[in-house]
Amino acid sequence: MFSFFREKPETNLVFRIGSASVGAGLVRFEQDKPPHLIEAIREPIAHDDIVDSKRLQAAMLSAFQVVGERAIKKARLDGLPAIGSIFLSFSSPWVATTTKIITIKGPQPFTLTRGHIDRIISADEEAFQKGASRGLFVIERRVLGVKPYDEKTRAAEISLLTSAIPTDLYREMIRISSRFRESREIKTFSLALAAFSIIASEHPEMPDFIFIDVGGEVSEAAIVRGGIITETASFPVGRHSIIRSIRKALGATAEETASLIRLYEEGDMDRATAAHLKPALDRSAHEWRTGFDAALAPISSWKALPLRLYAAIENDLAALFRRLLKSDELPLETTIIDAARLRHFVSSENRAIDDVCMAIASAFAGMI
Repeated sequence: MFSFFREKPETNLVFRIGSASVGAGLVRFEQDKPPHLIEAIREPIAHDDIVDSKRLQAAMLSAFQVVGERAIKKARLDGLPAIGSIFLSFSSPWVATTTKIITIKGPQPFTLTRGHIDRIISADEEAFQKGASRGLFVIERRVLGVKPYDEKTRAAEISLLTSAIPTDLYREMIRISSRFRESREIKTFSLALAAFSIIASEHPEMPDFIFIDVGGEVSEAAIVRGGIITETASFPVGRHSIIRSIRKALGATAEETASLIRLYEEGDMDRATAAHLKPALDRSAHEWRTGFDAALAPISSWKALPLRLYAAIENDLAALFRRLLKSDELPLETTIIDAARLRHFVSSENRAIDDVCMAIASAFAGMI
């Protein structure tokens, strides 16, 4: 099953760049085995009061450098092999992902081959770089589907996924990354593509689904139809947003608030405490669900959306979001992606796999 994982004897460094924190994973790749997540470290992005995009980017880069240095120090203290490859995985708001359908028609039947596809993609990339998007750097360009392939036709379609980040951000991250290792190419990808690839590998019989990453400050959804990511959408409400709103009402710490939410959703709370928590929780829950509905509304009518949903959510709020994703209007069949569902794709030590998005990024890094 794991023949697609290449032999890499070094320790590899996988970064997960999210909306509220930056994670770094020390990962070992071995032939015919899933990637092994040795250690996962997280550094929060200090941005509670930051609204300016440049200051927010600077705060993220600071967290990126700190968590990378912590990971390198941990690797040395544990006597791990030197760092080999570096992988950078981006979530919203740092990355923009789009899927483009390129249609090719001819007066005579033609056969679309690998060479034709490569030339078409190169021309599309050249046009992208010459256009209004010069301030963006393409971190991934992936063909998701070709219809028909290697057979005579008068019309064909290529589904092309492209993800880009600001060019100045890319250059600064490459500069910082050079402190962690030298020379080898640094590989980049979006978390949306990583999650899509893993879910599609596990369930090839389900070509239509929604994936949602509930980040710290931003939630991001990817719509998959016919085995292709057709749209992505995000909205500025996430796990930390909910906890922050409720903790202000309760006068509790973030850890206490998360624990109270979990107990409430599990029905393991006394009536007085539940009554005190409920108004603030209902307000925050409504804000998130409203954001979710508004983000998906321009994409499609509810009737046209896939009804199978996979969600990457930290375990302590999983029960809350399972409830929030229930709707009479949109009867989603929700699956929370957790350690058990990822065991075929990544193994781990200690509690490293508790960071689900890090586990997804580590698994995908072993495939590319």
